[in-house]
Amino acid sequence: MNYTHKFFKEIMWRSSKIHVSRELQLPPQEECFSWLIFSSIEEYFYQKQHATCMDHAHEIIKRLRNNANRRELTSDSNALSNVYLSNNDTAKLLVPLLKLRQACCHPQVGSSGLCSLQRTPLSMDEILQVLIGKAKVEGEEELRKVVVSLNGLAGIAIIEQKNQEAISLYKEALDLARQNFDDFRVDPLLNLHINHNLAELLRTSSEYLHECTPKIQPPVVYYRRKRKETSHADSDLRGVKRNKISENIGSVLAAGSPETSEYKSVVGQAPISVELDAENRTGCHLSSECFADGCLRKKCNTLKEKYLSVFTTKLLIAQKDFSASFEEVTTLNKELKNQGMGWWLYALDCIEKNKDDTDELFKKIDSLSTKSTTGLGTGAISSRVKTIAGLKYTIQAGIDSLEGSRQQLMVRLLEINKTMDNPRDEDIESQRYCPKCYDGTGSLCIQCELDGLSQGYEARLFVVKKSNNDSVIASVDEARDVQRRNYELNHFFRNKNTNEGSEVGGNNDNPRSVRENIQVYRHPSQTETALRAIRTHSRRVLGKQYVEIAKKHLLLFEAMRKEFSLARSLSIAQNQLLRAHDEIKMSISRLQLKENDDEPSAVNIVTREELIPYNVQFTSDKFLALTSLARIRGQLRYLK
Repeated sequence: MNYTHKFFKEIMWRSSKIHVSRELQLPPQEECFSWLIFSSIEEYFYQKQHATCMDHAHEIIKRLRNNANRRELTSDSNALSNVYLSNNDTAKLLVPLLKLRQACCHPQVGSSGLCSLQRTPLSMDEILQVLIGKAKVEGEEELRKVVVSLNGLAGIAIIEQKNQEAISLYKEALDLARQNFDDFRVDPLLNLHINHNLAELLRTSSEYLHECTPKIQPPVVYYRRKRKETSHADSDLRGVKRNKISENIGSVLAAGSPETSEYKSVVGQAPISVELDAENRTGCHLSSECFADGCLRKKCNTLKEKYLSVFTTKLLIAQKDFSASFEEVTTLNKELKNQGMGWWLYALDCIEKNKDDTDELFKKIDSLSTKSTTGLGTGAISSRVKTIAGLKYTIQAGIDSLEGSRQQLMVRLLEINKTMDNPRDEDIESQRYCPKCYDGTGSLCIQCELDGLSQGYEARLFVVKKSNNDSVIASVDEARDVQRRNYELNHFFRNKNTNEGSEVGGNNDNPRSVRENIQVYRHPSQTETALRAIRTHSRRVLGKQYVEIAKKHLLLFEAMRKEFSLARSLSIAQNQLLRAHDEIKMSISRLQLKENDDEPSAVNIVTREELIPYNVQFTSDKFLALTSLARIRGQLRYLK
């Protein structure tokens, strides 16, 4: 064998890289390890990603162990020793590690990195601000959990008639909010809940104080002592200092500090004098340390006004826009009624005398209808009406029904608008118990009531078509029926989870049977299209006066379309304001004990048997959230 190998080695060979490396002149290969040195921002981001991966991995491993334990219980074999990872489990464990590799490059790399609205790389200072913002959001969420737990414990204490304990819990929540004021913001509705219920409890306790007693703590006190002779410049300097001190003390008085009475008693006994502004001698201390009834009420009103201000501003803008459009439509209506709106009747009378003109008019109506509803199918007036008399009746009926539906909508909309300064309680409660919105047992909310009126007006003012066959709906009643069934279908899917547990009855209005849907296009209605065709076709028979009236009549339709959109915006703004009032009412409610079995269930209604489990849950949530809050507060201060 050696002989054979030696023989063939001389005539046959196979070169490897090591044999020809000198000929190829390849540089030597080296392995170089370089340890990354993160900046403080990069290190923080990496640690956050690492914590996310750890939590994700722990959840998967815990689930695998639970599955193995269940298999071990069903089978006598040792399932824990036979646990293996499938390809999906392996991917779930390893794919999140990609976040760590991407975090080593840049905080913006990868889908899990930080995103920029401008889709441009962020500087480290900008990344720092993003991380600070995220930490604030996380901290506010943990602070909210703590406050909610304290509010729940206070509600349970009130049910158990431990009012003093409830007062201390509410004060603890306020103190916690004050301690974290510089870093995290408490939800205004939670703050309103605390102050409102604390004020109610204090009225029945020994700590009740109607108005806070003003007190001051002057930073500097001048004693009445004999001064040495000083120069005029020194006198001016003392005067300036005295004025500054007076302003400081006046500001303290204006804030209504609780120690004011104590200071006054000291001032009355000691031989000292302080120059004060007479207008600033009384005031109310509005800090969170003052628990006087007047201060708490004032703070509640301030929170309500601030919360409602956003919705009130939107309502004012919507009212202003709608008012201008409404005045425009009203003015055009008055002018047309004074001048007469029968121009189209006169034109049709002239056209009816000539058979060719009549045929040409119907062709023009069909042509304009096709252009205005391009891609929406057929359904013009000319396809249903073949005579001038029928056309007159159809147009007049369309105009009358349009005016009637608009009148109904506008009257109701303006009635509601008058109550927006001081909404009625029944309108606010209807937002919560609306049978259409929330499957409640109350009356229709304002939005649903106006929706019914708007659908009728909308079907007469715009083009409505079916989605299944693209045919234009000519009948308003058909359009409203399809809209109603479409709304029921949407309502069914919105409340699908709640309806799954309900009993199935023989209701003919079952939303599952809905098969048709409609779509409203902001194109001119068939009535307006017919009027435009009449004006275009009869320009030569109409005089100058009738032409101007026809132009103004068609401008009225355009103004009504614009008015409708603004009316819908106003209706939405009204509904949002009423919902905001309802949110305020719900925010000040607390846990209540269920009186009897017939009482309807609600989120804040509990039975006496549920008090202990709720107490344990709220206490556990409180301490867990406090731990997380302390950790996030430390992270935020580190970032700052």
